Amino acid sequence: MRNQQIEKRKIGEYGVIGDLTFDSVVAVEKEGFDAIGESDGQLELNLAEVKLCSSAALALLLSWKRLAQKQEKVLQFKDIPPVLLALIEGAELQAILGV
Repeated sequence: MRNQQIEKRKIGEYGVIGDLTFDSVVAVEKEGFDAIGESDGQLELNLAEVKLCSSAALALLLSWKRLAQKQEKVLQFKDIPPVLLALIEGAELQAILGV
């Protein structure tokens, strides 16, 4: 059983559930790409249910943000866990990721 997934909650809102580590980001990245592709221009990814994350999560968020910009869509991250927020701040990516 997988320990991460992207769950559609309502139109334009998805939840990221589980771990965002080197072992899990490849699978969940595709799900995020699909969610971005299906969105109508605005998308919110809620990260409140992310259990464990590593620096791989930063690369994942940047990958999703890059695809959204390429498709001229607005992607927002909500309820970022403190550990991931610290990684974002440490890398000085707040402006790029919109947090």
